[in-house]
Amino acid sequence: GGGGGAVHSAQLFVLLKPIDQRKDSATEVIGQIRHTLGDMPGTKLFLQAAQDITVGGRQSGAQYQYTLTADDQQSLDEWVPKVVAVLHTLPQLTDLNTDQQDNSLLANVQINRDTAARLGVGMSAVDQTLYDAFGQRQVSTLYRAANQYHVVMEIAPEYWNDPTALKSIYVPT
Repeated sequence: GGGGGAVHSAQLFVLLKPIDQRKDSATEVIGQIRHTLGDMPGTKLFLQAAQDITVGGRQSGAQYQYTLTADDQQSLDEWVPKVVAVLHTLPQLTDLNTDQQDNSLLANVQINRDTAARLGVGMSAVDQTLYDAFGQRQVSTLYRAANQYHVVMEIAPEYWNDPTALKSIYVPT
């Protein structure tokens, strides 16, 4: 794994033989794997020895992590690439990655809570309706002899990139 919440990522866990049954340390094994698989086209490989305890609130694809925060998305979009570029120049670092996903759409929806309350619409209903439309809610599972298929509800694809689609969303009361 590596990209945190990346859309196309995988985590693979390898259990090493006990140290008395192998000649290489975990760090040396990681180096061997990095040498063998590190240049696979179209992929990024992040390797780390498993830790008995994780300190901090986030799971990451690295042994050490730093979190860059800002008051607004524009500042993050400006500074994350600059910081990553500088870190790439440091020979002490390997497997540098970021979980920033700068290709997603963002909409700031402001709810008039007084009007919603007067109409009997709770914030939970607003949240659920928006998730029904723009999230990927699994609503059922179809079972066949050899497979099962998840039924996912979402808004029609032609509205994914259209902010005016919000105008056609109605919240049930």
